[in-house]
Amino acid sequence: MSNSTLDPEAVVRQYLLFLEDPSRLVDEAEIARLEAEAAGTSDPIEKLRALAALTRARNVDGSAYEQAFVRVARGWASDNAIPVSSFVALGVSEAVLRTAGLLTSTKSTAARSRRSTGGRGRSVSAKEIQAHIATLTHGSFTLADIASSVGGSPMTIRKAVDGLVQNGTLKRLGPTPKWAGPGRAPILFTLAS
Repeated sequence: MSNSTLDPEAVVRQYLLFLEDPSRLVDEAEIARLEAEAAGTSDPIEKLRALAALTRARNVDGSAYEQAFVRVARGWASDNAIPVSSFVALGVSEAVLRTAGLLTSTKSTAARSRRSTGGRGRSVSAKEIQAHIATLTHGSFTLADIASSVGGSPMTIRKAVDGLVQNGTLKRLGPTPKWAGPGRAPILFTLAS
């Protein structure tokens, strides 16, 4: 994969394809070429190199796709109005989202919101927050994800989410596993099935 020649959308697409099914990124033409190269040489060193290249071609290296995603995801998501919850729904881990600069703590999200709006976040009702949550098709999210995608005060977001938990629309999954950030791990929620 040559990420330097791909536009940001192609980089994001490739990483999401890797997460969904790494075998979809295997270059069958390259594998056929390397198989022919390995079969067509009698020199043991050349055969060894061809077989090593063949092994690499068959086994997709996810770290290259992840590194490219981390470089472009924040700008691409901003340009295309893609909320963090959508990435989570497609299996992008919180660690990768954090490294890409897409996921921050509630405290820094709130501070950024206050700075950009002159001290107050955008006024969002609990009903608007609940309507946004209803559009999420699958995956888990935190209160900070909701704040970054739809806005609202922490108290209003909590009220909206608590209402959905009480009526059975949402399930509380518990603290985010393997949380490495400051403070307590944020609580994950998901739509009830």
